[in-house]
Amino acid sequence: MRNKIELIQQIKAAESITIDRTKMVDLTSNAGHSLLSEMSIAELKERLEIVKQNNERNKKQIHDDIIKNKVQRGQMLVEKLHYINRYRTDSIQEKKNKK
Repeated sequence: MRNKIELIQQIKAAESITIDRTKMVDLTSNAGHSLLSEMSIAELKERLEIVKQNNERNKKQIHDDIIKNKVQRGQMLVEKLHYINRYRTDSIQEKKNKK
């Protein structure tokens, strides 16, 4: 009877031990579904990083283009102001010369 109780206690102790059932994930392997577009998580992360870099480059290019256009418009306005001022001074001079 003592042996039986001892065996039961050993069985309960063995059952109470938690078993690590976590599955190790390999980020460099694909799921194995034989799809043409199938990629591993590592490849997806790499592609995502490339797409983010391209988007940042495009945003920077657009920002630079906007700044460049703004500067060009400002220069054009300054040139027009100079032209208008020159025209006014020339017209005032002509009026003075006619008098």
